[in-house]
Amino acid sequence: MVTDSSCFRHWAARLFAAGTLAGSLPVVVATAQTFDPAQRIFHIPAITEPITVDAVLDEPAWANALRLELRYEIDPGENVPPPVETVCWLTHDQRQLYYGCHAYDDPREIRARFTDRDGANDDDVVGIAVDPFDSELRSFVFDLNPRGVRNDYIYTEADGSDPSWDAIWESAGKIVADGFVVEAAIPFSQLRIPRTASEQTWGLSVRRYRPREVRRRISLTPFDRNDSCRVCQDAKLVGFAGIDPGRSLEVAPTVTATRSASRDSFPSGPLVTGDPAYDAGLSVKWGVTPNLALNGTINPDFSQVEADVAQLDINRQFALFYPERRPFFLEGADFFSTPLSAVYTRSIADPSWGAKLSGKEGSNALGAFVTRDAVTNILLPSSEGSSVERIGGEATAAVFRYRRDLQSSSTIGALFTSRESGEYQNRVGGFDTRLRLSQADTLSMQVLGSRTRYPAELRARHGFDDTELSDLAFDFNYRHDRRNWQVGLNLADLGPDFRADLGFLTRVGIREAGVGGEYRWFGDADHWFT
Repeated sequence: MVTDSSCFRHWAARLFAAGTLAGSLPVVVATAQTFDPAQRIFHIPAITEPITVDAVLDEPAWANALRLELRYEIDPGENVPPPVETVCWLTHDQRQLYYGCHAYDDPREIRARFTDRDGANDDDVVGIAVDPFDSELRSFVFDLNPRGVRNDYIYTEADGSDPSWDAIWESAGKIVADGFVVEAAIPFSQLRIPRTASEQTWGLSVRRYRPREVRRRISLTPFDRNDSCRVCQDAKLVGFAGIDPGRSLEVAPTVTATRSASRDSFPSGPLVTGDPAYDAGLSVKWGVTPNLALNGTINPDFSQVEADVAQLDINRQFALFYPERRPFFLEGADFFSTPLSAVYTRSIADPSWGAKLSGKEGSNALGAFVTRDAVTNILLPSSEGSSVERIGGEATAAVFRYRRDLQSSSTIGALFTSRESGEYQNRVGGFDTRLRLSQADTLSMQVLGSRTRYPAELRARHGFDDTELSDLAFDFNYRHDRRNWQVGLNLADLGPDFRADLGFLTRVGIREAGVGGEYRWFGDADHWFT
């Protein structure tokens, strides 16, 4: 039996840490509806007048929009009045959701940079998060800094924030005499929304982050620290009858041409230019329904993808993890997330073609894709390290994922993956669940089984005696999280012959048991710590 002490180190560290340009003012002079935020239920009006996204809220449509005041500081203060005023307006037409916010402040203190997308986390930020299915499990986040720089990501209760998701939306920001103003237009085609023409109920969070001597989080609604679920405490936004996201179609053809030259005799020989080489590809995305997308790609060109962040591989026993950035694989990526990392699309190195279907209908979420990979890279795990092997020939990879949303922000799901190339074959299947037993208690569990057949040459090189390997993997996590106390229990057992070659599991042949607790002290405003 191998016991990993990292769980205990993690909990001990947490326990230790726990103890220690002026512009014109926006012309918004009236509102159609004002609500008490404690009610948590708001009705969003529809508009027909046009809105120009320029961070100047002077269109007549804004005068009839839903007006929301952010009255609560929820961190570090606990539902106390915030030190600054923030007012936001929401409205929509048939195609887009609009929001504008006026964040009052001293312009000299505002932190705002022109930076990369998703890079404004240390700036002043204001924005919204919406949960179109009101599932209380996940939400789409659209935040802006005073320069209009976008932070957009998917937040899930199980996995937290995933900034790899990028939507296509308009935004603008401007620093004014008494703070800053942001404005945004979010097409419904960028969201998965219920397929109905009647009135809908969405989850809604409106928030502002204000970094000064401390980083304050200011919210539309109060936050109960005895409730471990964040999305569950969002407000409810009622309306959207008759919205039409359309049947979106994106077609992205690519053509690249290359030509190289070399010297037969270096450095003084003549420069000989080779023949040009051409390469063409095509990627298509079709919105079959408002919440079901079909993607296809042939010889995809991923040259527009930003480079990976550099990582040191010196003295590393295990393979390095790199986040996925390719658009084809990012579509619906959150549907494939499970407690054990059994789907890691970066293991598909150079696909020649691929097809993918992902979406959500009611309480049912579905994700499936199949690709043909020009190379076959295999991550070989063990209890003490991992290595990467490459076998000859192309590989066909397929993944099927189904998840059912239950009541009380709970889920149950199934996963199947397959990868084949000549003699090589790896198949994984199993189920997982996440149960919210109470406001404070959450249990997650996954059981997977695998069957793997390696080529004879690879078996001989690594000393595998059996022609076929098969084993089980199990992960169990329980967490009790209230305002002051947090207690956690984690159990994991990954058999030595378990393989998830389409995932990122660098360790097998291990058993882990971790238990820990945390106590939090909250200081009042007049204490020496807050």
